[in-house]
Amino acid sequence: MLEYQRTSAPLAETPQPESPPEREVWPKDTIAAREGRWDVYTTAEAPDIAGNGVAFATLPNGDIIIDVEQGDADLSPLAEAVEKHLKPPYRATGRLEAGAIWAVAARQIDVRRLPPCNGDSFDVIVRDGQPDLIGLDPEGEYAVHAERLDGDFWEIEVGVL
Repeated sequence: MLEYQRTSAPLAETPQPESPPEREVWPKDTIAAREGRWDVYTTAEAPDIAGNGVAFATLPNGDIIIDVEQGDADLSPLAEAVEKHLKPPYRATGRLEAGAIWAVAARQIDVRRLPPCNGDSFDVIVRDGQPDLIGLDPEGEYAVHAERLDGDFWEIEVGVL
């Protein structure tokens, strides 16, 4: 099984490898290459998954939220391979390599349960002294982007202003 796991500096400080060491697994035309940074590259055997690509996220409890899949096969073989190296929540993408072998890339994400909100995404600027529903330091200034994963679970991305 071909595996790569980042173990040193945080994501922003570590150069991202172009591909796993043995061969190019993530050519530019795949869904894996479009997302950008990944914490883990691994492979898994999953003969029941149809199609050539999948994309999913997990909630903190491990539930899988599917973004892209052909059919409705169980994606847990891919999630189990990722979870040998990375605990939920994370976002993952995979592509069929050969036979029943899937290459999977995953990155840790910040998932929060928020009060009821309309829509499936929002952006907000948080400045000193403003009320904050997301749980950020009230002294800082942030740009926040949120995407609904499922119900009141949201994937949060925070940038410091």
